[in-house]
Amino acid sequence: MKETGEQGTSLPFTLANILQPLDYTCIGFHFNENMYGRALSHPNLGYDWRQCSECQNLLTKETNEEGYVYWPQSDDYMVEQTLEEYLTQEPFHIYYLTLSGHLPYGFESNQMSQRNQEAVASLPYSEKTKSYIAANLELEKGLTRLVNALEEAEISDHTLIVMAPDHIPYSDIDVIEELAGRSFGTDSLESLNEKSVDFDVYKNSLIMWTAGMEEGVTVDKPCCQVDILPTILNLLGADYDSRLLAGRDILSDSEPLVVFFSSSWLTDKGTYNRFTGTFTPASGVAMTDEEMKAYTERIKAIAACRFQMTSIIIENDYYRLILGL
Repeated sequence: MKETGEQGTSLPFTLANILQPLDYTCIGFHFNENMYGRALSHPNLGYDWRQCSECQNLLTKETNEEGYVYWPQSDDYMVEQTLEEYLTQEPFHIYYLTLSGHLPYGFESNQMSQRNQEAVASLPYSEKTKSYIAANLELEKGLTRLVNALEEAEISDHTLIVMAPDHIPYSDIDVIEELAGRSFGTDSLESLNEKSVDFDVYKNSLIMWTAGMEEGVTVDKPCCQVDILPTILNLLGADYDSRLLAGRDILSDSEPLVVFFSSSWLTDKGTYNRFTGTFTPASGVAMTDEEMKAYTERIKAIAACRFQMTSIIIENDYYRLILGL
């Protein structure tokens, strides 16, 4: 992402770059400094990018009466401070990059944990895990505020909310293991060694919701971050070439594939461990040795191509070349 911002890489299929020409108000908010080069990368994604440094329209962090800047910042405060900028500007596409759930986790070191300490006091967890949950309650407050505002404006039935968690509570393996009630085979998440880790450590939930939904839909097939964009583009009826994205629509019947950092991978048929060179079929999947070998070689080739393709797209500004932008 940092490199695409520095180069001004053409990214025509991002939500903002597709919706902005359709007269959508496209704003992104993050109540933090210029981390990971977002001052360049996120405007390149198509957003009027708002953060607390190195942007044209700076955000102001929440402080106490003495001017002390809270850490982390409150997601509820972020929603409260920004709603008026877009609520009457339909159609809009808003990107909130949350912060309240950031480490460190502790009632002494995390102001959002302190703020919600009473709400988690009775939970049957350690102090650190209760602190982690307490910090994330600020996002719960922010989402409640957002939904209430959308309902009051009578637009909640045609507003899509997508909540996409980007990582586990890194550097705190004890927190995730306590919440999951199991071990994941690693001592640290800060420098995660996929050679020995149980890949379920990455398991999470993607939530998509609108008040206009008549009933909930649960999709349990494997998917990952790159699948979110094509899924939303299809839900919105956007015009794009699906061949030019690595991800696949989660709601389609396309073959699922999750590729991990180490080039190990996971599908609905099973898991491949790159370090041992072995494929383990998923529960209920029966394959002959010959079928397993053919399947493994085919998916290995696809996974390798995705890694190579991603680098080539960035290095050669591929979308600009092929689409004549």
